Amino acid sequence: LERDKKEAGRQVRDLGEENKQLKRNVNSLEHITSLKTTNMEQQKGMAAVNWQDRIDQLTDENDAYKNQISILLKELEEVQKELSLKSEEVIYYKQEGSNLQSLISKYAIPARENEPLSQLEKISTELDKAKRQISELQSEILN
Repeated sequence: LERDKKEAGRQVRDLGEENKQLKRNVNSLEHITSLKTTNMEQQKGMAAVNWQDRIDQLTDENDAYKNQISILLKELEEVQKELSLKSEEVIYYKQEGSNLQSLISKYAIPARENEPLSQLEKISTELDKAKRQISELQSEILN
């Protein structure tokens, strides 16, 4: 009985030691799990920060492109206005040129028939001047 008692005591001590070891193992596992959880949360947080930084960067780039597009659209609008004005000028000068041509034709024919040669030369010179002016104006408008 005494021997069984000692054996039981030894087994209780062994079980106590095993229990202490198991508790240390559980504590170690809890600590490791806590560290891993903390590490994962930190990594998730860093990934979220990195994504937010990237989103912010892309948003800034997008805003810059929108500003450039806005500026280019305004410039295009101004060019279109200028082009419209130039087109109106071209139409006006073509009409003026047509009017000059008809006037020259109207007066040049009778001058050939009824007036002296010097008058015909004057009209011819005026016609050449008018043609040059029309060409210059058209060049100026196109440039």
